[in-house]
Amino acid sequence: MAKNIYTVAIVKGKKKSTTNIQLDSDGFTLGTFRTKETHRWDSLKGLELDGPDNVNSRITATRLLTLGVFALAAKKKTGESYAFFTLSDGSPVVIEFPKTSHAQLKAIFTPYMSKIAAQALEEKPAQSSAEQLKEFASLLEQGLITQEDYDAAKKHILGL
Repeated sequence: MAKNIYTVAIVKGKKKSTTNIQLDSDGFTLGTFRTKETHRWDSLKGLELDGPDNVNSRITATRLLTLGVFALAAKKKTGESYAFFTLSDGSPVVIEFPKTSHAQLKAIFTPYMSKIAAQALEEKPAQSSAEQLKEFASLLEQGLITQEDYDAAKKHILGL
């Protein structure tokens, strides 16, 4: 299988850093000549692909944990698709594919889907407001987000 290299942005909070992602039959590599980070497909705990339409319609717990309160602002962007990886150690990696539709992103990852553990693949339908509020309440109870983050998410979900 051919190696596919894309210029992407790694999203960490409000900051983005441009890098390359190289996809091949064994896994993916992030980075450039000096710094490379390689991950095997079969070691991923999670992979979620979201296009502009899905990103505009919801905020997930992974996004809130990764981006913090900025998840509320980040979702308003259009024209970008995102790959949300959960690595073997549980840490999240958010990769932005600029000027890429959801269909294009799915096509990019289709050749590798059979190599990713079935439980790691997620293509979730949009959550209801009640489901989102329960998820954020759970995160608040566990101390993973602050009351301020919860209140901001609640206002956003309820359209206040």
